[in-house]
Amino acid sequence: MELQATVSSKHPVFFATTVIPQQRAVRRLASDNSNADPFRPPRHPLDPIIINILQRALFGKDNSEATERATKVLAAAKAQRVRSVAEARATGSDEGDWLDEDEWSVVEARVGEVVSAQHSLEALLLAATDRTPWISKYKSGGDFGLPIDDQRPAEMVALTRCECLLALWLLWGCTQGPKPVPFLDEDRLAVLSMPTPEAEAFLATAKVLH
Repeated sequence: MELQATVSSKHPVFFATTVIPQQRAVRRLASDNSNADPFRPPRHPLDPIIINILQRALFGKDNSEATERATKVLAAAKAQRVRSVAEARATGSDEGDWLDEDEWSVVEARVGEVVSAQHSLEALLLAATDRTPWISKYKSGGDFGLPIDDQRPAEMVALTRCECLLALWLLWGCTQGPKPVPFLDEDRLAVLSMPTPEAEAFLATAKVLH
């Protein structure tokens, strides 16, 4: 799976089976810009890659478990990265925007965390959306990857569910406090960051486990 980013366009485009839609492309965090080396282009965001791998892991076409699919997708992506970087070094060409080891470690960790907590995160998603009347009123469930019981959703619905599950993990699964979620629009972020009893319980459990 290609994970190279084209940085000449307004938004990074990651070559893979599914590309994150431009209207939901990740906005670069202000902190990233403030700490950036002025003599080097800013690094690409990792969230689109994580979401892409999650979609293939959680909604793959084979009948294997999500954890097994995630392992396979991550292994294939890492092998592609290693081959491409080695080829670039051998030919003396630019290594481009391929992930370094630290970035790849973040991708692997996030994918593993979300896949392991998939069902708990889906319960949080249902709790948050059930408490938001406008979602059902305006039939906006698809924007949150609903319905949950559809385990073979359309591609865009699967994509938005992966976005939401990753966002919920960043908001409620990180014991050091919520992480930035720059890939969600304001409406969805407001829904998912709502402190429901289920979200508070999830955070408490995460703290105990860690």
